[in-house]
Amino acid sequence: MKSVGGSLLDVVKVAAELGADNLKEARKALQLADGEPFSLSDAVKHAITQKLQTKGRKEILFADALDQYLRLKKDHISSSHCERIRQRAKSFARFIGDRHVHDIREQDARAWVESRTIKGGELTSKSTWNKLVTDLSTMFVYFLNENWCTTNPFGGIKRFAQKSIGAKQRLRLEVPVCAELMAHVEAHHPKWCTYFVLTLFLGLRPDMRTGEIHELARCIKRDGLGPYYSTGFLHLSAEITKEGMPREVAVPANVAAWFERYPLTPENICPGDYKDEDLVSIRRKFQIPHDGLRHTAISAFMANGSSYDIAADQFGNSEPIIRRHYLRRMENTDALRFFSIMPRT
Repeated sequence: MKSVGGSLLDVVKVAAELGADNLKEARKALQLADGEPFSLSDAVKHAITQKLQTKGRKEILFADALDQYLRLKKDHISSSHCERIRQRAKSFARFIGDRHVHDIREQDARAWVESRTIKGGELTSKSTWNKLVTDLSTMFVYFLNENWCTTNPFGGIKRFAQKSIGAKQRLRLEVPVCAELMAHVEAHHPKWCTYFVLTLFLGLRPDMRTGEIHELARCIKRDGLGPYYSTGFLHLSAEITKEGMPREVAVPANVAAWFERYPLTPENICPGDYKDEDLVSIRRKFQIPHDGLRHTAISAFMANGSSYDIAADQFGNSEPIIRRHYLRRMENTDALRFFSIMPRT
């Protein structure tokens, strides 16, 4: 071990005071300054005097930078993906306040991610942590290329390995509960019937801000129903599906009957938002799990005698996912009852 001009205890005290991140930066700085005709402190003083503007850094507020980034991305990613990024970045903007891009530091980024994913001292979702860090880090890479900042505040935040995240059990509804759910919605909240038909029986992804439900309503409003529902199928274009590929969704007889009673209009497909009191009361009354409607639809489809490849095409999943999470999750007799749930005559 090299002599550092002090006792080992002194070294330990300095390391504790600096912290791991500062020690890492100090080591990098010493390596960069090694062999140069100036001291490390001289380099730091010069950088401070020049305000780190060695590459002509531009001043821009984070909100303005975000708007430019989204305009650039709009033609290269799906509208749902773009909306997801916008929502997360807007959340970060509210958290940090009115700041220039170059003023944002890693502690700001980390504090925001923790505020979104840690409740009561416990990490609620490693997957959400990773997605927040990835989306904002990718954005700051663009900001770096534009010379709006000199560091990526999200670049040093650890992301969890996929293996450590694992996958939760896909929770679904029992068939009698499904029948009770549809009867209740039809009797008390009919404006939500089409939404629940699409999500419970056909498994469309239910996000009303960025998901397939939102995109289907938007496209039908723009183009009319014809291109999207005919010959017993929903024709979901690439701009609608999460996987970004066209998908043909077979419509069983009971669903066709529901569509006769409650047509596929934009207002029926997406009649509100998550804060709608009716929807909140329905989900609470029937204790609908996260993505439980879609999981029920796929489980019933497989129990009704489908093959992996057909189910994968129907729902936009891979065959291994279908096999791993939806095979033998429901009895065939229950599936028959599920696809016999009809609107009132």
